[in-house]
Amino acid sequence: MTQFTSTLNLFCVLLVICVDAIGCRTEVADTQTHIVPKLDDDLVVAVFRYQINDLRNGYGQRREPMFLSVFNEDPRESVLSRLRDTGAELHKGSEKHSEGSAKAINLNIESVHFSTDNVVHVNAKWISGPLAGAIDDLRFERVDGGWHNTGRLNIAQF
Repeated sequence: MTQFTSTLNLFCVLLVICVDAIGCRTEVADTQTHIVPKLDDDLVVAVFRYQINDLRNGYGQRREPMFLSVFNEDPRESVLSRLRDTGAELHKGSEKHSEGSAKAINLNIESVHFSTDNVVHVNAKWISGPLAGAIDDLRFERVDGGWHNTGRLNIAQF
């Protein structure tokens, strides 16, 4: 019985270590999905273009300046340049001094999870004040070399 108990204890310890290790790898894998090369400019542009068009054509046809961030960091200048045709006044997120105000809209890509190389879920947030904003789970698919929105789930609206 003692050998069985020792073996069982060892098995339980190894199981806990394995489960913990798998959990850590999952977190690392999720964190790594935020990093290039998978998060290319084409995807970032597609997400922000969707958000900008949604805010300018819905939500009361918003015209405030927009401050863009990707994982709370500034997007590349090339991303901003490609979005100039939206007609929105765009700035890097770091140029905004306070979180949310009635005079500006903060857009942020919060997380990215690839189902496949061509299907991705993006949690994107916009805030324009303490009680005005939303977090959406946006689904994008790469079709003919470009990213296209194929679904939206509103996670939270405030």
